Amino acid sequence: MSASFTILPQPEIFPFQKDHMESTHNDLTNLIPNHQTISDYSIIHSPSLKNHEILDQDESECLHSLIDNRFFDKFERDDTTVVMLIYLNRPFDFHTLQNLHKISSCTIVADGAANRFYDNCKKESLHEVFFPDILVGDFDSIKKDVMEYYQTREVQIVHNASQDDTDLEKCLKHLQTKFLDEGLYDQTKQYKIVIAGGLGGRLDHTLNNIHILHKFADRNAKYRNVSIHLMDDNSIGTCIMPGVTKYIKAQEFELNKGCGIFPMLGEEANVQTKGLKWNITKESKMSFKEFVSSSNEMLEEVIEFETDKIIFWTTTNSIHEIEDLH
Repeated sequence: MSASFTILPQPEIFPFQKDHMESTHNDLTNLIPNHQTISDYSIIHSPSLKNHEILDQDESECLHSLIDNRFFDKFERDDTTVVMLIYLNRPFDFHTLQNLHKISSCTIVADGAANRFYDNCKKESLHEVFFPDILVGDFDSIKKDVMEYYQTREVQIVHNASQDDTDLEKCLKHLQTKFLDEGLYDQTKQYKIVIAGGLGGRLDHTLNNIHILHKFADRNAKYRNVSIHLMDDNSIGTCIMPGVTKYIKAQEFELNKGCGIFPMLGEEANVQTKGLKWNITKESKMSFKEFVSSSNEMLEEVIEFETDKIIFWTTTNSIHEIEDLH
């Protein structure tokens, strides 16, 4: 498997056949209301709304978002989705990492994760053909021979000596600079930032990654078609922003059982859902001190959320299917 070492302009990233493009468009159109267009559901991030505001409005007046996770099923590039992969220094299924790298326009490896990335590649005899595009960090953890190896392979090295930012924050800031702030951003596309190794391991790391996810989403509200997915070998975590969100689940990669909804702020969130076994109604005020949803189940292909606050939506992936999800 080969990897490019430069970030190409978006029109060149995903050459795709016209008939498949039309098929993808038609499939997506069938999943949203007839009076809406695909572009109406391209909003992924929106400024926070006032308490109770969205639940009192007609749906047509709300901010609309689309999160389409079907790219996880086929692991194929298409002209409508731009996948950007960040690999953190946590164990992560190597086969899934390969598939994500294959469809990613940019793979960033964070500091010490380069050691794990290199070791896994060498174990599979892929170290000569499977490279990251960029290494980011202060490089206090990367082994000297690994750094030298990737330098000889023309992998871009981005040194960030800040002690105030975590490895994940450094990677996200670099992605924002390269893809969102330098003219490559295209509002007609869906951008997926997949953070492999973003969940699991030390609890303080996991909670901090969720905090960073919330902060990045909230501060970049103008990029309304960008979604961020924290992943480990069991779960996917995604921020659902204020407004109405249509979430199209991956049919094979995401299991129906084992999903949850968690408010991200200390204040109450007014949430309504459709498509779950135990739907949330607006009478249920969600907060950590009162009510959250866990061990829920998706009954529909499309789950609808309506919320006035940022919420954290978790699903269970099929990398290692869990026998007992209860």
